[in-house]
Amino acid sequence: MAPFIGTYPPLGNVTQLQDPHVDFQAVLEVPKEQAKDSWQLSLWHSDSKGEWTETQVLLVTSGVQPTDLHEASEETARLYFRTELTVQSSLNFTIKFRQGSEHDWRWVRDEQGVDDGTVIINANGSQNGPEELPDIIKGLNPDLKWKSHASQSPKTQLWSIEAAVNAAKEDESTHGKSSFQLDKDAMLCSFLSPKGKHLVFLGVSDVNDVTTLFKSGDSGHLNLYIRNDNSVSTTATALVAVGDDIESAIAAVMYHARTLLTAATADVAEAVAEVTPQSELKPAWYEKWYDGLGYCTWNSLGQELTEEKVLKALDTLAENNINISSLIIDDNWQDIDYRGDGQWQYGWNDFEAEPKTFPRGLKALVSDIRSKHRNIQHIAVWHALLGYWAGLAPNGPLAKRYKTVTVTRNDTEPSQLPIDGLMTLVAPSDIPTFYNDFYHFLSSSGIDGVKTDGQYMIDTLTSPPPAAPSFPPTSTPGRSPPSGTSRAASSLASPQHPPDWDMFQTVHDYAGFRRGRARGNGGYNKGKDGGVEAGCAGQDAGGALGVLGIYISALSELSVEDDFMVTIQGQPIPPHTVSKNSQDEHVLDVDIETAWKEMELESGWSNEVEVKVYFGLKKK
Repeated sequence: MAPFIGTYPPLGNVTQLQDPHVDFQAVLEVPKEQAKDSWQLSLWHSDSKGEWTETQVLLVTSGVQPTDLHEASEETARLYFRTELTVQSSLNFTIKFRQGSEHDWRWVRDEQGVDDGTVIINANGSQNGPEELPDIIKGLNPDLKWKSHASQSPKTQLWSIEAAVNAAKEDESTHGKSSFQLDKDAMLCSFLSPKGKHLVFLGVSDVNDVTTLFKSGDSGHLNLYIRNDNSVSTTATALVAVGDDIESAIAAVMYHARTLLTAATADVAEAVAEVTPQSELKPAWYEKWYDGLGYCTWNSLGQELTEEKVLKALDTLAENNINISSLIIDDNWQDIDYRGDGQWQYGWNDFEAEPKTFPRGLKALVSDIRSKHRNIQHIAVWHALLGYWAGLAPNGPLAKRYKTVTVTRNDTEPSQLPIDGLMTLVAPSDIPTFYNDFYHFLSSSGIDGVKTDGQYMIDTLTSPPPAAPSFPPTSTPGRSPPSGTSRAASSLASPQHPPDWDMFQTVHDYAGFRRGRARGNGGYNKGKDGGVEAGCAGQDAGGALGVLGIYISALSELSVEDDFMVTIQGQPIPPHTVSKNSQDEHVLDVDIETAWKEMELESGWSNEVEVKVYFGLKKK
């Protein structure tokens, strides 16, 4: 067994601190038979000028030692080391160690593959930042116009950057004049200065039919990458914010982007209203969906969905006092033909739910859910962009009601191809009617959101060519519909049906643009290798809170009254809302929901709730 080292501040991470006097601690885990050897640790650190210095880290032989969250195994022992450092502004550090003076030094980077750690002192976080954007971005391109704005996020400054962009030409994009190293197109970039300031850039897309991303070149600077899908020259916009913490800086650009997009979508909402009964439109902030606790059937029920399974799952959540506010009924609720060897070859029959597993239909299920679980405010269903994974069932009711085309598709995974590589899809001329009919069906069934999957398939179509797709998700609020569709098709992402931009593949040429559109239009994205996954949650903090359970191995030796203090939003909570779990003596129960209601708290501008638990361990 090789020795293992852990430190605080941690290696491989950036740690921001207020106090320049840093208590550096390290734990060395070694085989038990080597515990009595003369182990030595040395801290190598550099200051803001790049000069490296060595400081010995001393073995702790007496006094207070760090508290272990879990015990070492029977075969290992832990040794604790510490030293104190004074950091002026920033510090990079790493560790070397050896078993004794007769042994060679070993570097933790070589032994564990962990990068250097960084400490940044942000003692003056409350001071205002610079007043001019060029003070922050040295060498800012003079061709770009910048303007200061009032920020909606506390302790941040906000600017917009505008760039003129020519009318669209085939296969042409507009680039900036500076760059920095990125491996993929970026919609949002952030930087941390040696003084602890967070600088965030956000490209605004879907305003004026422009997509604004960031790319990199050879000189290590930021590069604007602009795509104009408009027939006339227009302006692209990027937002910049500076703040003391990353969350506030991101919030500043996001809130202002929301303001810009809200204004830009006004004309689209008006057009949608012309084809949709006004009474069905219920505009709402996207936060109503994702700022709370949501449940997706995919996570626990998988694809073998039935009405009984969905209702039982919701009952089980309620019985355990887990109050969700949003529900996604995921893949396999639909009526599909089960033709072929698996989901990649199945086609979509009709709008209504699968008659064998949802015999009463979608509307009856949704009605039961809303009447029995009144905490559930939003219900969404899954569907694939092209119908199902293999499009429409060639001989199904949908294929008979709407005009269709047969296309071919390629895929790097042959097992994911439809039968003979052929898909039956709705013809471009019928796409607006098709989606309007489908979403009217969902609305009449009580559904108020969709999770749209499989957008990447547009890039795998070989006939017709993917360069001119005719499907609604490329037509989101603030964008003119693509060739072959009408404005009515943009109702896919109307306020009535907030989009859940799920599983974008990043391996295709224009995936970055679609990814950018999604992020600019309020969809919740979480990046991962090969794509993005979407999540959805509810509306208010109170609805998302319940009982928090915290495992503490020494809880049986502690007194809730004497050894604990719990705060929400910095305020002590009522003592009766903290107790030991009746079924497990190691679990501390914190009834956050009851405390929240009794304290009449508000989540505030960030829509986040901070709960802190303080406790002290007694010496044995």
